Amino acid sequence: MVNDPLVTIIIPMYNESATIGTLLGHLVQLQGNYEIIVIDDASTDESQKIVKKFPSVKLVTHGENLGKADAIQSGLRISSGEIILIQDADLEYPTTNIPRLIEPIVKNETSVVYGRRINVESFLPVSLIAKFTTSQLVWLLFGKSVQDINTGHKVFKRSCLDRLTLSSKGFSFCVEVTIKLIQGSICILEVPIDYYPRTKREGKKISIFDGFKIVKTIFSLKLQKNGK
Repeated sequence: MVNDPLVTIIIPMYNESATIGTLLGHLVQLQGNYEIIVIDDASTDESQKIVKKFPSVKLVTHGENLGKADAIQSGLRISSGEIILIQDADLEYPTTNIPRLIEPIVKNETSVVYGRRINVESFLPVSLIAKFTTSQLVWLLFGKSVQDINTGHKVFKRSCLDRLTLSSKGFSFCVEVTIKLIQGSICILEVPIDYYPRTKREGKKISIFDGFKIVKTIFSLKLQKNGK
């Protein structure tokens, strides 16, 4: 509708030729006022060519692989939306989640919405451990409970994101933005969503080494808070 706020969908992408076409096909059919931005993080497959088949989609390209956090920042720099939605490119997070994620923000009920994956029985064991560990560490060190910090479906009011100074790399974006929202006393509303995980063989990118970096980021932010 004409009066709907502009929602920018930011999609970090690295070697997602198997899924990006299907994802964009679903996104361009969404009812509403959407700006779609794909950030190609130096893919070596046909991902970029597939994106170019969708003329309404904005494409940003990185000359080298910089990671998820930098891809999101590149998308933010050229975005125009009043609402920012982060969308993974791999079809783990169906686009049917999007209306229920943005609704609380459109209604001014909150400034931030996280999609909370509730079908934990479908998680890979390492993903389930990472989800639990990250949430528990943030609760213990920062005093707030966020059940699904690593979710790939996050929505923000732009004005809220603009208040944050973010400097993390790779997958550490999720914990950094969450902790800085907590430190800024900004409420995070978690909404149940559908989730269909994929395996490493199917192209899942996050690794155990990323997990160590995420834990390091949590403790680094705690030390910064304590002025050490």
